[in-house]
Amino acid sequence: MKLKTKLLLMALIPMILMIVIIAGILLIEIPVLTGNGTEQGLKAAAYSVSVGLNAMDGDFKVARGQLYKGSYIFGDDIELFTEIKEKTGTDIILFYGVNAYATTIKDEDGNYVKKLTADEQTVDMVKSLDGYLYDRNAEFAGNKYYGCYVPLKQGKYGVNVGMIFVGLPKDSAKKGMVIGLIITAVLVIAVIAVSMIITLKDSNKLVKAVVSCNKAAERLASGELDVRVDDETLKRDDELGKLGRANAKLAETLRDIVSEAKHCTAELGEASANLKKVSMDSTVAIRNVKTSVNEINRATSSQAEDTETASEHVGVISNAINDTAKEVENLDNNSEAMKNKSAEALVILDDLKKITDEAEEAINVIYDQTNKTNSSARSIEDVVNLISDIANQTNLLSLNASIEAARAGEAGQGFAVVATEISALAEQTNNSAHTIQGIIASLVNDSNSAVETMDKVKEIINKQNDNVVRTVDIFNELEENINITVETSGKISEEVKALGEARNVVEEALHNLSAVAVENAAETEETSASMDKVGGVINKVSAAAMSLSNMSERLDTTMSAFNIDA
Repeated sequence: MKLKTKLLLMALIPMILMIVIIAGILLIEIPVLTGNGTEQGLKAAAYSVSVGLNAMDGDFKVARGQLYKGSYIFGDDIELFTEIKEKTGTDIILFYGVNAYATTIKDEDGNYVKKLTADEQTVDMVKSLDGYLYDRNAEFAGNKYYGCYVPLKQGKYGVNVGMIFVGLPKDSAKKGMVIGLIITAVLVIAVIAVSMIITLKDSNKLVKAVVSCNKAAERLASGELDVRVDDETLKRDDELGKLGRANAKLAETLRDIVSEAKHCTAELGEASANLKKVSMDSTVAIRNVKTSVNEINRATSSQAEDTETASEHVGVISNAINDTAKEVENLDNNSEAMKNKSAEALVILDDLKKITDEAEEAINVIYDQTNKTNSSARSIEDVVNLISDIANQTNLLSLNASIEAARAGEAGQGFAVVATEISALAEQTNNSAHTIQGIIASLVNDSNSAVETMDKVKEIINKQNDNVVRTVDIFNELEENINITVETSGKISEEVKALGEARNVVEEALHNLSAVAVENAAETEETSASMDKVGGVINKVSAAAMSLSNMSERLDTTMSAFNIDA
């Protein structure tokens, strides 16, 4: 069943039930109320006739089969009786004793009915009263009446000599009740129609707002951040309006974060590529230096072995010294380039760390906002629970009021209607509260999902930050090793200069050549060991660059789940 249909039924079913209950009450109460009104009207008419008759001069007496009041003879056409019947539709009978001497009742032919008599028991009962006697089942001349009897008084002391009967035909009274019920039914149908129109209009707006918020949430859940909530929903002042505005704001914030994260990922990939290239260049340079050092080592070893023939190979030594100088110059240049590249990489990594920190701060802001949204949803849920409790208390109050109204009997019937209305309203409120609870539960679930997503993003950012810190440490260590390499290169340069100077006096110092050759071999071995160490550091830098590249690809893959194109 669609939400629109549910809302319509939820609004109309209590109303229809309420109307059915009211109609049932009216079916019971209208005859009672009509009977009470009829009783009061007949009482007033009867007393009016009594006052009119008492105002006439003389006493009542019967002579020659006719009733007199002083000199006035009561016949078939009495002006007072006729006027009252025309205005009220009631029939009047004047009894003296048990016999009727004047009436407004006519037979089928339109003639006044003659020889009407009353039940002696009724006459005696009326004579004994000072007030009136109301009879719901009076019958005269084949007609059934709602009737009212009042005593016919005579003389100074008000002796009861007869009675006056004023009656309303039941057919006429029932006709009035039927008309009243028809009017009531028409009004009830009109109320239902108007309620359906208003409810349908409101439910359309509500369903539209719910669908808009649901579509926005679905797009956010699928990674589509180009969420747009319709203006009508955003302008609402209720919880749906707040939810729509929250979805729009969340989408906007996520777009900014994902866009910045993608930008940082691109910069990280570029930096890792540069770092990888520098490490490869450094590896090649170190290999060249190591090769040169190995050559120097072999040369000095050969020199130690061939000390006796050193003078013959002075030219070879001179060439070797020149080659060594060139290699040392290349080593200096490469070391300086490595040092510059290392400094640039440290600056890039420092910028990358700052960007990572900014991303982490933005994620924390979104995390806090999502938690606040979750907390607000739970606060709304608490308020809805309070409304539900109030509805339950109201329902109990209505039940107690109904019980007290039942105890009060007829006097509490009107209050019973109010109690029933309150009960229906409480039930409707309770149902609405349950519906809102369902919506709030869905909102809390969506908010919890968003919190979990933010936790995952925070975890990724933290890992990225840790890797950047580790990379900075590695580059700091690399810089130290490069400095050592530069120092070693300087030593080698100094040694090469010493060899150049020694070349001039080699003939005079042949006996010291062996010791110098051994010293050169030791220095070259130390240089080779240093190159091995630098090579290990460069391998670590290369591995770190590869790790940065993989991390950049993983982060880019993660961010690709979000689509920020508007």
